Amino acid sequence: MSIYVCQLPQAIQDEIIKKCTEVFESLVFPVDIEEEIQNVLCSKLSDISDTIDIQPYLNIMP
Repeated sequence: MSIYVCQLPQAIQDEIIKKCTEVFESLVFPVDIEEEIQNVLCSKLSDISDTIDIQPYLNIMP
């Protein structure tokens, strides 16, 4: 089953956005953080596994 970030409860989305923002801000090269966050919100959890640890979020949807 594919879980999209936008399907998660708002509190979980906020946590994911915070973690991703920290990663994007720490990159050596500049990125458009707002654009990247929009991409994260439209992504499957599995698609962002290279950016953050998704394990804590895998079992929160039925």
